[in-house]
Amino acid sequence: MHAPSPRFSSLIDVRHADGDTQRRGRNLIIIAVGLIGLNIFSVPLVLIQPEPLPQLVPGIISSISCGGLIWLARRGQVNTAAYLLMSLLVLALFLTPLGSRQIGLVPCLFLLAGLIASVTARPRDVVFATGASILAIGVQAVALANDPQVAPAAVEVAVFGALLVAVVGLVGGLGALSTAQALRSAQAARKQAEAAALALDQTNQALEARVAERTAALAKALAESELRAEEQARLLAENDRQRATIRALSAPLLPVANDTLVLPLVGNFDAVRLADLGAQVLPTLEQTRARRLLIDVTGVPVIDANVAQGLVSIVAAARLLGTRAILIGVSPEVAQTLVALGVDLSGIKAVRDLQAAL
Repeated sequence: MHAPSPRFSSLIDVRHADGDTQRRGRNLIIIAVGLIGLNIFSVPLVLIQPEPLPQLVPGIISSISCGGLIWLARRGQVNTAAYLLMSLLVLALFLTPLGSRQIGLVPCLFLLAGLIASVTARPRDVVFATGASILAIGVQAVALANDPQVAPAAVEVAVFGALLVAVVGLVGGLGALSTAQALRSAQAARKQAEAAALALDQTNQALEARVAERTAALAKALAESELRAEEQARLLAENDRQRATIRALSAPLLPVANDTLVLPLVGNFDAVRLADLGAQVLPTLEQTRARRLLIDVTGVPVIDANVAQGLVSIVAAARLLGTRAILIGVSPEVAQTLVALGVDLSGIKAVRDLQAAL
């Protein structure tokens, strides 16, 4: 199918947003142009009539009206133009026999109203065109019942038939063209929908694959995290055991007689270690019922006020349990520090070394 010329495309251009309205508007413009051409070609047939003037005037009015309908359709007022076209066509076909008093083949032309309405108007307007045509034919029959009628000549019948066939062919072609365009539009929309569905399906598959990959990665990461957490818990437990072992080794309670324990201290002491030392020593004293506790601080490089106070607290607690504490291995530097700090060691006996204590 060849593309329409630019002039023709501009002629049938309908300024409306609705696609169906545009289609009906284009059909209406084409039919209006065809009716104008039909009026022009029917002039010779009218001129051979005994009284041509009554039939020429409706044709001229019809051509002018078709021009106005084209103008309305191009502006997008397609429904109004279609209604006026059907009304003018039915009115023209109704008045033509009344002017000439000859009905001839005019009733057959009323079928054009229904055909034209089927491609230019809404469904309810087709019903209007059909009912108006039937009513007009009935009124014509009643109005011309007493007038003698002249049978149309063969030439008139042939020209009339040719024109009628041409108009019916034009309207039928427009209807077929509109149907084909509607089908093409539906097929194009279907292809677009299928393409969109395919793209959506591919997107969904890609998304599902990505979600599966992410899920697998998360599961792997979770498993690794759980393994790391278990390993960390194991290491922390091992660290706690090692620290407990170190604490026990750093301050072991060694029995040197039935009622005597030696507590050799090694390394630096802080508040935490002093608390652990007290928690270790006092239960042991209670269990062993030792009467003497020899605290050897030879391996403690620095004894400050906190460490000294902690030792005093342990000695006081041991005294309450019935155990006498003896401090061993106080160096001259540590002794000067304790004196300078003013630590009260009056309740603690101090000896030079373990041999002297024993």
